[in-house]
Amino acid sequence: MGFFSKKPIITIFLLASVYFVNAQNFKSFQVIENEANFKSTMYVTDVVISPSLITIKRWGNGRKDDVVMKVDKIVTKLYFDRMCTWYYCTDTKKDDLDVDYRKSICIYSKYDKSLVYANFADEVTVFWNKLFLKE
Repeated sequence: MGFFSKKPIITIFLLASVYFVNAQNFKSFQVIENEANFKSTMYVTDVVISPSLITIKRWGNGRKDDVVMKVDKIVTKLYFDRMCTWYYCTDTKKDDLDVDYRKSICIYSKYDKSLVYANFADEVTVFWNKLFLKE
């Protein structure tokens, strides 16, 4: 028997050939880039944050409806180098077009007194809003 046995060499060869046969290589001929255009709007709204509900008054439907979210989980973690409170929420009212209740994340920063409201329309579409708060 030589230095190498034939079984491990054959096994490695078969595994390598299966890997290369199943691998798929693609070339991209076009890339679509999504660029964010930010708009600053000045209007007054009320925000109520509690351990069970977050309410943003005069938010939806042309600033006529309130957004009420049930808090599912609260976590304290970093957001842009600041410790913030993250509220993982579910809307209490269904949108006209949605089958499920929308999910949201509200990130409250005591440092700059702001609330980032990330509303998930679906798995990939997120509407970001930042509300500057004062007491």
